[in-house]
Amino acid sequence: MAKSGIRGSVSLTKEIAQVKLSACTYNTALAMPQVATDPPATDTTTGYALIAVGGQNYVAVMFAGTATGEILGWQAVGWQPTRNGSLYGSVPEKLGEGLATYGTLALGAKGIFIESAAALWADTITETSSNPATRVYSPGNNEAAILIIDAGRFSHITIQVSRNGQDATTMTVVTQVADSIGGALANIEIADTGLATAVLQTTGNTALGQIETAIEKIDHLTAANSGNKDAATQRVVLATDDIPTALVNTNIGANDAAVASQGGVGSLSAKLRLVTSQLNTIDADTGSIKLATEGTEDEIDGTTSDGPLADIVALLKAVPVLGSGQELLCVANTTNYNLTVVAGATYKITTENGTIYIGEADSTSDANRMDTITTGMKAYYTAIGTTLHYSTEDGAGIIGRLSRIVNT
Repeated sequence: MAKSGIRGSVSLTKEIAQVKLSACTYNTALAMPQVATDPPATDTTTGYALIAVGGQNYVAVMFAGTATGEILGWQAVGWQPTRNGSLYGSVPEKLGEGLATYGTLALGAKGIFIESAAALWADTITETSSNPATRVYSPGNNEAAILIIDAGRFSHITIQVSRNGQDATTMTVVTQVADSIGGALANIEIADTGLATAVLQTTGNTALGQIETAIEKIDHLTAANSGNKDAATQRVVLATDDIPTALVNTNIGANDAAVASQGGVGSLSAKLRLVTSQLNTIDADTGSIKLATEGTEDEIDGTTSDGPLADIVALLKAVPVLGSGQELLCVANTTNYNLTVVAGATYKITTENGTIYIGEADSTSDANRMDTITTGMKAYYTAIGTTLHYSTEDGAGIIGRLSRIVNT
């Protein structure tokens, strides 16, 4: 069934940006990875930053380093979970590669956000090979450049960086995973009785013009007074054989046929009203598109703080509380670890490859465990004190992630 209007949905779920890789000095040529049981883990010695997509739609990536004008190489790869009988693995797909150049915009003081007070955002990102799943915002004017990846069909994304063949002293990768905004300003369809009736409208206008002409001629022929209307207005007197009766009859017949072909005068009027309604709908939709475009411009210039672009702008000014963006690494099994947090702050906790237990005291004890977080799960924890305890029973190397949600 044909429709008229705007279809689509808007989803605004997003996560706080994370420093996925910091002060990396990897110096080997980048190569396409092979099929593996699991994607490569985050590791400064290999230049890899691993991002768990978690069912969301896009990943935003920013690069940083220590000196203006230095260049790093990057490669983005998407990983799709694959099954062969009882065997499971991940298949890589190259999403793009290229270079990033550091500008003059500083990240912040040492110890607050990144590793060095001299750390600078890359303001230029170029692609030497690309994929429809990637797009680049590269201002090149000492503002942070952003690599945006459409990640909806992948379980993980890896960003690998290298100094090989370039001059970057150190390399830092900052990422944000979020839902995209899509479909809200698309798929406008006009019904069969809408703009598709332009030909019918033209036919109707022609028929109405013919009717008007015929009526004017009849008015002249049926005037009761054939003399002058008044002193200033002369009437024209016609002999009966001067009246084009055949032509009038022909035009009236054509008019009747044209109106009848449209279902009669009432049907033609209804169709004209529907055309007017459809044009009004298009005007309203155009206004909605204009408002949406102005909203995006407001996000970019900072007039409004509502929207994903505004969130990225706000990220550049953010000062996370203690514990934000920290990795919960369980080096050994059934061993209690702890991390300093801010009392009263709310954190989101996720795991990448196993189960993690958390508590306000030694989490290896069942009595002290406040929550259990499994792979792919998102848990929300409000700190009572200033120490978070965590442990695992799934073996060594289980990794979780702590992200601040609200700092009260």
